[in-house]
Amino acid sequence: MTEEQENWWNPFSNELIYGGVTVAQCRTTDDAQFVFNVLLLRGIRSGILVPAGKMDLRLPQVRVAPDDEEAALRILSEPLPPGMRAEDPDEDFDIPPAPLCRSCCSDQVVLDGIEPGNRWRCERCGEAWTEVVRDPEAGA
Repeated sequence: MTEEQENWWNPFSNELIYGGVTVAQCRTTDDAQFVFNVLLLRGIRSGILVPAGKMDLRLPQVRVAPDDEEAALRILSEPLPPGMRAEDPDEDFDIPPAPLCRSCCSDQVVLDGIEPGNRWRCERCGEAWTEVVRDPEAGA
């Protein structure tokens, strides 16, 4: 086993998921992974507890050892250094809700194509639809 393999830490499969304390609840698993990486860069190992299935309504949680709770909360309360998180290109991108189930979760509604209109598919209910995109400069 290489040194890199020995030092690798799986955020989704470690003892902190069930034996740690929650220091952050995140909207998405990607956000939880970002928090995991911020803590890891500062020397704190953590785990990410994700919902167990469609009926599990919990948000993804970042958990640390009880001895690391105070330090982790302090780190997470500090502003991020400039350039730590790249600008999210999808921040201004609205994901439409699925017409059938009304889900608008980015983990469930996916963009399948963009021409001639945005083609969407909901992985929750299976519905597919096309959104007509209007050019704002062309007028109403």
